[in-house]
Amino acid sequence: MKNNNLYDKPKEINNFHEIEDFSERRAHLEYLSEKQEASGIWSDITPEDAKRYLELFDDRYEKKNNQWVDNYMRAFMMLMTLNRASAISFLNGRRRKEIESYLTALGAYSDNIDSYQLEEWKDFAACYITSCTSSKTYGTAFLGIIPMPDKNVGLKIAGDIDTALHEVPESYDLFEKSKPIYKIFKETYCILLQNGENLWNEYMATRSN
Repeated sequence: MKNNNLYDKPKEINNFHEIEDFSERRAHLEYLSEKQEASGIWSDITPEDAKRYLELFDDRYEKKNNQWVDNYMRAFMMLMTLNRASAISFLNGRRRKEIESYLTALGAYSDNIDSYQLEEWKDFAACYITSCTSSKTYGTAFLGIIPMPDKNVGLKIAGDIDTALHEVPESYDLFEKSKPIYKIFKETYCILLQNGENLWNEYMATRSN
């Protein structure tokens, strides 16, 4: 499945999200946050910018046993699994708190949802979508036996986004909290995937039937 470029700038002057090594990424942000003047390819990031980016980095990632864990990804995957959980009435209160905890991990309950947070969500959405389109495991059905066509992969990704960030929160009157990140995911999906908008609309049409 053909992907489009999410970022406007060429790679050589692009933002720090393209640094794949998380330790290196954090070190760059820490360095930039302490500099009096930025220069070179990082001249568009001020020390104040870097401090906010570093704060978001530490919210999103943590290092456990020398491995970096993406807390956004973990929360998103947990939300996806909850649509298969039984909605027994006496569990509703507990389930709602669980969903709130995952949305909190995603930053949806932050009092500071600024342009920096939106950018971090955009990067997370791009990471999730591109990992799905490049994963042979994700793009197969029945334990990897029957390959799925590209279109089906695209529709499945749309379903994941809708389940985790719309269907599950909405079931507990929490969609207003997840709505900003849901919007970012939808926009990123339409940008990254060839015919992404058409695929999204096709999925939504089947969802409403």
